[in-house]
Parts: sequence; structure tokens; C-alpha cells
Amino acid sequence: PLNAVRVRERGFNQALEIFPHADCYFNLAVLANLRGDKEESIELMKKALSQQPYNSEFQAILAYIVYEVNAHAGIREAEKALLASPHNTVAHLLFAEHFRRMGEPALARQHFEAVLEAEDNNPMARLALMEMGVDHDLPGLVRVHMGALMTAEHDLDDYLDPSLPQRYFSLYRPNLEKIEQARKACLK
Repeated sequence: PLNAVRVRERGFNQALEIFPHADCYFNLAVLANLRGDKEESIELMKKALSQQPYNSEFQAILAYIVYEVNAHAGIREAEKALLASPHNTVAHLLFAEHFRRMGEPALARQHFEAVLEAEDNNPMARLALMEMGVDHDLPGLVRVHMGALMTAEHDLDDYLDPSLPQRYFSLYRPNLEKIEQARKACLK
């Protein structure tokens, strides 16, 4: 809720007055993004990066925010994140979703698999790959990722609810109908 966001913003702004630190700018950028103020969020992320220019996580989050405003510029920012850290899962997720939207499933799959190389149980990558398996009639792909999701130690529902924090900077939105198709296919 917006009121909770405003309360947190006041706290981080007070902290900035005492000690201007990149993490405060980062948190304010996240909150501004939640309020829907992309311009303010981008400016705050740039301030965070000015203090920690080699922080690939900050760079990847900036890429997501910029992508929502301008896809081409967002991809350029994501390239910077991958140059700083080739295993940056946030940047790979951005590229994967970008390529999926552009109708390039092979490139999308490469980036989703890069996410899984860095973070074996990343549910967003597994869900997306499972959906791609449904889309392209690849039952083996569906089974592998469904099996991994079912044995992982996280609560899958947390990644299916778009209002939860794990989803703040994800372009991926699970297609619940396809996930149900995948579940049924695995039961056969």
C-alpha cells in the first residue's frame, strides 16, 4: 500500500540527511518504482551507482526500471551489468524476457539457463522455461523444470503473486493457465 511506501521513504530520506549512502538511494529508488514514479526511481538509482559504480546489482535494477520506459536503453544498461558481472541473474532475466517478447525463444532460453547456472533454484527462470516448454511442445523441458520446482525449498506461490517483493523488478509474469497445463502434462 502507498501509505506504507511513504512511511518507508520518510525513513530513508531521514537516513540520507545523516549519512548519504548508496543503499539509501537504492531503497528510495525501489520505493519510487513501487509508486510508479519511474523518472525519480531512475535518478535515485543513478545516485546509488555514482557512489558504487561497480555494483552490478544496482546496474541491473537500473536496467529493469529503464527498460519499462525505453526497452532499447534498458538493454544497454543490462549489458553494463553483465560486463561488470557475467553471472548477474537480474540482468540475465531481463535479457531472457526481452528475447522472449521479441520472438527469439532460443536466445531467451540461453539467458534463462544462465540464470540457473548462477542460481540453480531460481523459480522465475524455471517457471518461464516450463512455459516455453508448453509453448513449443517440449514435454521434457516442462518435466525437468516442474520437477525442480516441486523439490525446491521455496514457496512457489510467492512467485505467482505479482504483488510480492520478489517480483518488483521482474518483467516475467507467470501464465497460470500454462503452468496448470504443465502440471497436468507431468502427471500423465
